[in-house]
Amino acid sequence: MSTLSGLILCGGQSKRMGTDKGLILKGKQPWFTLMADKVKPFALQTFISINKTQLEQYQAYFSPASFIIDQHE
Repeated sequence: MSTLSGLILCGGQSKRMGTDKGLILKGKQPWFTLMADKVKPFALQTFISINKTQLEQYQAYFSPASFIIDQHE
């Protein structure tokens, strides 16, 4: 298990949904934070895949060290 990591996919341009899917609220929490909570019991290092335009909004919830930023435009 020491080589496993969790990855929450939130990148993309939201062309089909029209809004950032990771920030959609379920109750009072953004979707991506709920997914991160689901991974916690496994004690995995968890990363969140985002694009560079999402960084400012997402770092309000997680440390920038948690992000993997898309390299493709």
